[in-house]
Amino acid sequence: MEDIRIIIDDAAARGIYRKTVLSRSTDKSIRRCTVSLFRSSHGQTEAQCEYLRQDGKAMHENFPPELLGKRITELLSGYRQADILTTAGSCTVMISHSGSMHIKNGIKTDGGERAELKTHDRDKQRFLSPDAPFLRPLGISDERGRVLDSRRSKYRQINRFLELLDDVYPKLPQKGTLTVCDLCCGKSVLAFAVYHYLTSVRGREVDMYGVDLKPDVIELSERIARESGCTGLHFVCGDVSRFTPPSPPSLVLSLHACDTATDLVLSLAVRYEAKVILSTPCCHHEIFSQLSELPPMLAPAYSCYPILRGKLADSLTDGLRCARLEMEGYKVQTVELVDPDNTPKNVLIRAVRGRYPSEAKRAELHAAYNATLKAFGISPSLDRLINADRDR
Repeated sequence: MEDIRIIIDDAAARGIYRKTVLSRSTDKSIRRCTVSLFRSSHGQTEAQCEYLRQDGKAMHENFPPELLGKRITELLSGYRQADILTTAGSCTVMISHSGSMHIKNGIKTDGGERAELKTHDRDKQRFLSPDAPFLRPLGISDERGRVLDSRRSKYRQINRFLELLDDVYPKLPQKGTLTVCDLCCGKSVLAFAVYHYLTSVRGREVDMYGVDLKPDVIELSERIARESGCTGLHFVCGDVSRFTPPSPPSLVLSLHACDTATDLVLSLAVRYEAKVILSTPCCHHEIFSQLSELPPMLAPAYSCYPILRGKLADSLTDGLRCARLEMEGYKVQTVELVDPDNTPKNVLIRAVRGRYPSEAKRAELHAAYNATLKAFGISPSLDRLINADRDR
């Protein structure tokens, strides 16, 4: 336990500590516990445990930040797993039923951006109010501005998306008009929410383009945009693969673009060197269909079990997408969009453009990437799309 305490206290002292998520509780009434730091209304740093119960209710416990490592090691006796998240990597602690402990520490000993301390006011804030004028015609809220019971999960999902966007907003250009693309936008709930956030919360001039193949949803979105006064929000009916934005987008979004449509989204973002990408993939059919032969060490565990092979294809697809984006100079994270109990389509790829890797580093990344493709005998669409752009 002392090793874990040292890891946590060191991360806090370096200012890189984000949070610790304790899961697999021995108390069946508790789903998980999140331990984080925040800035109080008086400007003081405090620590907090949030216990999420199985019924969805949360309990909170505040304590002095200097006791962070001590409190988390005390809590570990009631959990089988802890994920310590920092801006310099993460550390996973697994505890067996017999009490033996395995620590996999991926936190770098140097580097890492300073973690931003959230305030209680911000934690309670929702960037999108239920009475936003476009939510009623989109079927999210009623005439009194109350979120419909059947749409609460969608409302939480969109607000969570805005929180994740807000975290990387400083990485976007801070002057001039922002060009934004929401690709495979569907009914455009996300497009309206992001447009609202950028224009009303951030006070920016925005040219935003929602693109989708379905004429009926595009017509509906155009009408709602007109009626809501969203003059900078435009909609295009067409194939994402043929879409050319009027100016290079700084921000590219997609929410549950199906199968290889996500690859079209990511390749467009790479082509125009978008500063920020936020994309939640969906329906990983392509790689699943290519997994006819698995590497020998994996075949016994997956070959005869289609459900498990499907989960392998899901994680392999998104992992390779992240690796390909890193080869193009993006710093990539995968985060949970909402509680996984609400939807299995829960992984969000968040990529921020940084420096293009050196030739040596890119060669190293490329070799590891190609070795994975060869081992599994697969050919992802994103790789082909980016390579095709390079050859033009």
